Amino acid sequence: MDEPLFKILAVLFFVLLNAFFVAAEFSIVRVPPSRVEALARQGRRRARIAYFVIRHMDAYLTACQLGITLASLALGWVGEPFVARLLEPIFRLVGVESAAVLHTSSFIAGFSIITFLHVVFGEIAPKSLAIRKPLGLALNLTPFLRLFYITFYPVIAFTNGASLLTLRLVGVRSEMPAEHILTEAEIRAMLARSGDNGELMAPQRRMMERVLDFHRTEAHHVMVPRTDVVFLSVDGPPEENLRLAEAGGHTRFPLCDGSVDRVIGFVHSKDLLRAVREASGRPVDIRRLKREILFFPEHTLLPTILEEFQRRKFHLGIVLDEFGGTLGMLTLEDVIEELVGEIQDEFDREVPDVRRIGPDEFLLEGSCAVGDFEEATGVPLPETEADTVAGVLLETAGEFPGIGWRMPFAGGVLVVEAVKDRRIQRVRFHRAPEREGAEKAS
Repeated sequence: MDEPLFKILAVLFFVLLNAFFVAAEFSIVRVPPSRVEALARQGRRRARIAYFVIRHMDAYLTACQLGITLASLALGWVGEPFVARLLEPIFRLVGVESAAVLHTSSFIAGFSIITFLHVVFGEIAPKSLAIRKPLGLALNLTPFLRLFYITFYPVIAFTNGASLLTLRLVGVRSEMPAEHILTEAEIRAMLARSGDNGELMAPQRRMMERVLDFHRTEAHHVMVPRTDVVFLSVDGPPEENLRLAEAGGHTRFPLCDGSVDRVIGFVHSKDLLRAVREASGRPVDIRRLKREILFFPEHTLLPTILEEFQRRKFHLGIVLDEFGGTLGMLTLEDVIEELVGEIQDEFDREVPDVRRIGPDEFLLEGSCAVGDFEEATGVPLPETEADTVAGVLLETAGEFPGIGWRMPFAGGVLVVEAVKDRRIQRVRFHRAPEREGAEKAS
């Protein structure tokens, strides 16, 4: 083979070799370990090799750096003199006669050409490709990287040991995690990007976001407030308790003894109906129908509640305030809905908490959660300790507001529209017009 052809092939080989190590380095750093692990569990041989390399990333990054260094040195050693020698006749043609000028010019030109080939085709192009296609490159390149590692193991081990020793001398921990552990913020950002790119459908994304929110949601956030709970009483006539159960539209009802703050269990509606029918007008001791019920402090987290429901095989719990009084009621369905969204059964009447009745006008239930209000309107409410819109109004007013009471704030105006039994039932919200554009942008 002619020497010029051999040198050209050698230059191309070392450029490609440098590109190989650069692509291998960036692909094993960028590829999600979980995806490679999933493929490895399916029995794919290349995926098993790639996963092994990723788990020992510090050693294989050293191998990549060694390969890049050797390829770069060899490219400069072979390529620069060869290209400079090829360019000398060209410089003579343009009138360069001095040997010193000729040598310097050809050296600078040869160095520039080799540097261009090295940077563009040996560094930037493979790096960009590895960043865009990390999985495919990792699967295809790691078997050859593993072979290189085994072949040059003594050199790599010595180099890696020297670098680790240097880190210890400057007080840096040398241990390197097998894979990056994602934070909650990073997971949320990934979900947002996957949703924007169409990888995840909106319902899937919302469910995953609910899972992330679930661990810090407390009982009082999702309970049914005591004012909306139908309680049966041990002192009430059986017919009255039955009427309350039929009107309540549910199957399980808390049973109280004298006061709603003294809940002693719950009664199933079918048990009550059967007992009243069998009694045929005789007194019914409703205490004999009660079943055990769970009690939770108001700040109990939902994962704890769900675990307790599952362990005890219960469906109903009472939420207590700091003084032991009844704050509200919580069901297994309420907890599960925090994960999967609203579940409508045959007893539920779907009344939306937020209804849009104009471009910048909304009608709200007083029990509307602050988060639901902000999501539907695109307007943040003033910071308070309240969980509902009615609670925000009460805290702001400092007293019980009547119909027509207005609460102006930066995002618009809340107006009390309906009150019943000292409860704010309905609120109208007039949004500041400039918020319309902000909502659409979000």
